[in-house]
Amino acid sequence: VTILYCGNNLGESVELLEALDPEEQHALLERCRQTCRDAAARYQGAVLSTAGQDTLICFGFPVTFEDAARRAVHSALSILKTLAKIGDEIHQRRGLHLLAWAAIHTGPAICEESGGSSGKLLSVVGEAPNVASRLEPFTEAGALVISEATHNLVQGFFVTQSLGRQNVKGLTQPTELFRVLHSSGAAGRME
Repeated sequence: VTILYCGNNLGESVELLEALDPEEQHALLERCRQTCRDAAARYQGAVLSTAGQDTLICFGFPVTFEDAARRAVHSALSILKTLAKIGDEIHQRRGLHLLAWAAIHTGPAICEESGGSSGKLLSVVGEAPNVASRLEPFTEAGALVISEATHNLVQGFFVTQSLGRQNVKGLTQPTELFRVLHSSGAAGRME
């Protein structure tokens, strides 16, 4: 599966926390979460969790697509674009900075779907979610970082910049990481 891990600095920015009352913090956080849910739905990903200011989205389960990794990257770029607009609004109104980032890894996982009182519950355990969440130190505000495993699946569909081989917790060997700059516009592998 391919896991998209999105985060922002709302819970970590003293500047934001001091300037916004709890209701405003909640409203801003809910806008960020809704942005992630909307992008996940548009590209048919499944939101696994929205803990704190972070959102975890799975592509490839419970619905499998051959282009799940591409869907994840498109979703992440859409999320970052929308969150940048929200950040601009906050900056213009309050002079505050909302910083968002995203990371994606494709790898093995055990996926399970179960029924619950609030509907279907999804559980994904394994390398994919663990590594995706551990790519945060290699990201920067407004950036999308993908692992080599994901890059191998989306290469040519996006313009990327290598960040070199990195030691990522959860992987036994260093892996090359890439920053996704934008879509290449290619519609298929032949292009």
